[in-house]
Amino acid sequence: MEVKIKGRSPVWYWAFLIIGNAIFIHQLIFNRNNVQSLLFGLIGVNLVFLPIVVRNVVVIDDKEKVVCQKMGFFKEKIQISHIKEIQRKPSKIFKNSKLFEKLILKGTGKEYMLVSVKDQEKLISELQQRKKNLKVS
Repeated sequence: MEVKIKGRSPVWYWAFLIIGNAIFIHQLIFNRNNVQSLLFGLIGVNLVFLPIVVRNVVVIDDKEKVVCQKMGFFKEKIQISHIKEIQRKPSKIFKNSKLFEKLILKGTGKEYMLVSVKDQEKLISELQQRKKNLKVS
């Protein structure tokens, strides 16, 4: 069975995507001097940031026994058996807000994965079902 939990995209990704598109579209409409460069920039901004914002999911795969974070074109995995602790990491700017809180999945040695999901409690409970002696701090 595979469990998918929707990830949370950082606010600055959304801001860069929206502001970048607004600038390039504004320049295309009102300043048609360098159309090729502007189109190249518009496509570039969308190729880099749109997949990260749209494809952001954490997958717990029972078949491979891994936790996999898919973010845009990037993919990061950690074995469930290697996870020793789940640590909550509050935002430095918004200390009292759970909205910006991240989870660190600490593994053996220096192995770790930083995840930001919309439903943190679901991720924690799913991992605790699969690994009984998992420490949450």
